[in-house]
Amino acid sequence: MYRYLLQAYKKANLGTRLHVFLRYRTCPFLEIEAHVPKSGLIVDFGCGHGIFSHILVKKSSLRQVIAYDISSLKIREAKKSLMPQERIAFTQVFEESTVRQADSIVMLDVACYFSDSERGKLLQNIYADLKKGAVLIIKDVCREFSWKYAWVYLQEMIAVKLLKLTEASQLNFYKEETFSSLLRKIGFSVQVLDLDKGYGYPHKAFICTK
Repeated sequence: MYRYLLQAYKKANLGTRLHVFLRYRTCPFLEIEAHVPKSGLIVDFGCGHGIFSHILVKKSSLRQVIAYDISSLKIREAKKSLMPQERIAFTQVFEESTVRQADSIVMLDVACYFSDSERGKLLQNIYADLKKGAVLIIKDVCREFSWKYAWVYLQEMIAVKLLKLTEASQLNFYKEETFSSLLRKIGFSVQVLDLDKGYGYPHKAFICTK
């Protein structure tokens, strides 16, 4: 899979290619992909440079992906990475109507950039618009007392506050129990996956079915 990504991002600048390498090595993309429906419309919310979007369509040609990110720079690099026959639409404009058509929405390391109230409202709106049986998959780093969490928190603070690599005004990690409770209160059926084994980050995935 990494060779495929190398081919996709061969025209990207050095910074983007370095990011792709580090991101692929430190995020459990393949473990998460296994829980995404093999066909239908997938919305990659907060797609960044588009790494997971490429993985989704490479793993199943029956998927169509609409990939959204707020960053014009990242979307520009993502569009340059499109491979022939890939059914991916990279966009900086989020259309709420796509949620009603989606078979799955994925949010990888995105929810932590919202305030509690913003996050709750976003998830409520997604739940209201999703069709019955659709799956929302959220991967994030949860707040906990561990060296892994301390390490990722420091990295994110540098990326967000100092280097401005991510277009976010805040960093708001949450506890697993609190977030699971919120999702269930909204109405989702929730399965929590621990995906930190073999990684230097305390990855958690929330598989949420309407």
